[in-house]
Amino acid sequence: MERRFASAHAAHLNDALRVLALSHGRLTYLLALRGVEVGEAPLLRLRPSGADRMELVELRAALDELDGRDASVERARLARSVQERFEGLLFELAAALDAIPPDAPLPFDVGRVGHLHALRRLIDEVAG
Repeated sequence: MERRFASAHAAHLNDALRVLALSHGRLTYLLALRGVEVGEAPLLRLRPSGADRMELVELRAALDELDGRDASVERARLARSVQERFEGLLFELAAALDAIPPDAPLPFDVGRVGHLHALRRLIDEVAG
């Protein structure tokens, strides 16, 4: 009985460590602690604003211009650029949350999280 109990708790602990080790999982967890359920939040609440929305429009236009086999180099360059932007924003948001107590208000607009998700979708599109 004790062995099963210990094994179950070890599995939960390993899952928690795996989530917290991944930046995106950590960010989602830290947001959930503050009442922002990223997966279930209304899209308008997470809608990127201003410069973020303009950046997405420009990246989408760059992707739309890439067609045919001869665009593989440009596609790879765009993929790297979007991945770098995603990772930079992910680090920025996670660091901002790490720097404040759990009961403090968010140090950024939740639209930044929407921007992060939009960049993730764009990465998938560029790769596909």
